[in-house]
Amino acid sequence: MRGRSDIQTLSDVVRNDPIIRKIQSLAAVATVADSVPLTHENRRIVKQGMKDMITQQGSTIGLYALLTELGLEDQIDEVKIGYKLAPVLNAPGRLLDNGAMQSLMLMIYEGEYGKAQTMAKQLVDINQTRKDESAKWSQLTEDYIREHHMGNDYPLVVHMSGIPEGIIGIIAGRMSELFQTPCILLGDNEETGQLKGSCRSDGLRRPKKIYWIIRRSFWQDTVVMPWLPALR
Repeated sequence: MRGRSDIQTLSDVVRNDPIIRKIQSLAAVATVADSVPLTHENRRIVKQGMKDMITQQGSTIGLYALLTELGLEDQIDEVKIGYKLAPVLNAPGRLLDNGAMQSLMLMIYEGEYGKAQTMAKQLVDINQTRKDESAKWSQLTEDYIREHHMGNDYPLVVHMSGIPEGIIGIIAGRMSELFQTPCILLGDNEETGQLKGSCRSDGLRRPKKIYWIIRRSFWQDTVVMPWLPALR
């Protein structure tokens, strides 16, 4: 059996390994961005990863460049990861085909720092586009609901032609909060020609329960709803 000193030595070696430290940094970002409870092992992963990621030795070149672009290279916490870093990493996947790969390539990038800066700026620009589109479609959707006197509907079911698929969930959440009702927001899927949507609850009913209430109601009226399985 290994002695306590041997175990401690092995632990120190693992903790100081540069590759392990970079993996811990990436794991910390992923843990916070996925909104998992920060308890037990999750808390330890995030705590150690945040210490590592603000050092050039404990962060990939790509991640460090993004932190610098966002002004987070000197101090980081779970709030800043959740509200500043994660949205930037998430934005390309919402707006671009294969956009998630663009974020991944930056996160694992270990090449020239100048190129990493360019990649980081591209992600920040994409996130700004996501913000602009979200603000635009939030206003358009709210205006549509008010103009059609739908504000008291429970649940609120809205079809907005032309809304980007990647922000449907964001807008549905905002409408649910604004009108205090579950919201099912539908957009057009150009590839299939069908409707694709997202459901957000008001906290009183689970989205799955809303799904079955609406489905039973439409079945009674013998209306076919091919878009229902596409809700997420």
